[in-house]
Amino acid sequence: MKSNDIFTGGNISVAIGTDLTNTNINGLGFVDIPSINAFPEISASRNSIKVVDYSSTENRTLVGRRSYGDTSIAINYIPGNPIHERMIALAGGTSRIQMRITYWVDEDKDYGVSFLFNGYLSSDAFSGGEEATVTQTFTIAIDKMVARGILDLTSQGSGTINPLTITTDFPAVINMKEGDQVDLEIAVSGGYPPYSYRWYKDGQLTAIDSSATSLALFDAPVGTHLRKVVVSDAMGQTVTSTECTVTVTAA
Repeated sequence: MKSNDIFTGGNISVAIGTDLTNTNINGLGFVDIPSINAFPEISASRNSIKVVDYSSTENRTLVGRRSYGDTSIAINYIPGNPIHERMIALAGGTSRIQMRITYWVDEDKDYGVSFLFNGYLSSDAFSGGEEATVTQTFTIAIDKMVARGILDLTSQGSGTINPLTITTDFPAVINMKEGDQVDLEIAVSGGYPPYSYRWYKDGQLTAIDSSATSLALFDAPVGTHLRKVVVSDAMGQTVTSTECTVTVTAA
């Protein structure tokens, strides 16, 4: 455990989760959002209620229920980055998300103060300039503050990702004759469905449907080609199959 002392807020992480039922700051399913552009702020307040009491020489003051203000997450936009694109897609919908903001004690980023909350991406703004990076700013309407506390990866480990893994892979080599049929199959587990499959032939992306989990090789011309598939999940994790050398010889 780190020693108790004051610290600066220069080292932050903002992570997005998938499990709205999670109540653990160090729970599974968090993926860091890359290239944060500004320091987020968490604020809360209660409405004050002025109570008039004519039987007394003084009025009273009560407070109402506690509520959290909106917070903004600004990123230096990276086109094609799966996490950035996921944020943009979420901003266009009405799904709740879980986020975790952590102010780390130092640059090791293994011990810090975290806020875990559920909310909605209520708005987003795109901006840039001649002498400024292109940024995407998301406004988060906090629905519920789930937890606040110390995130200690020094004692708990850093396993905050539900890893995407291949369970059925391609063989390294396939030798077949003209007219034969051979199936290439890929299967994955873990991660965060839905999964997307990008099929490549000789390094070039093909037009095979992104939901296809197998490819039937039949009536293939004589020759040698390289086949592989890249699988990604809803949180941007990717795994790549073994690159298979497929050789077709004359019957």
